[in-house]
Amino acid sequence: MITTSILGQVFGITFLIVSISILIHINNVKLLLEKIRKDQTLSWIYGYTAVLTGSVLLAFSNFSNNISSMISILGIVSLLKGILFLWFPKSSSNFELHITKNKNTTLIFSTICLLLISIILLISSF
Repeated sequence: MITTSILGQVFGITFLIVSISILIHINNVKLLLEKIRKDQTLSWIYGYTAVLTGSVLLAFSNFSNNISSMISILGIVSLLKGILFLWFPKSSSNFELHITKNKNTTLIFSTICLLLISIILLISSF
């Protein structure tokens, strides 16, 4: 339980900062995804980072309580995203580019992520 709380706090703060930066610099996200789509090295690094994050989250948490379940689900999503980017880089980046074409969609996803991360931080602090 202590490890799960620490993971929730560390990754919660990190994801909170990233979510806020996406909301502030929404146009830069589109440019970054376009570069990832064109450059295989960036796509591989992006996928590797997602796999590493998902693996760490899954290795140190379990489905025993609410916060562990939320962190495990984040780990599974991150792991799947990384695997997709490593195995199918063009298709994955095209899909993300398609989602981020509309500014409202990006704002909605970023806001949902911000709310989920805030809940994780709130729960893991107690």
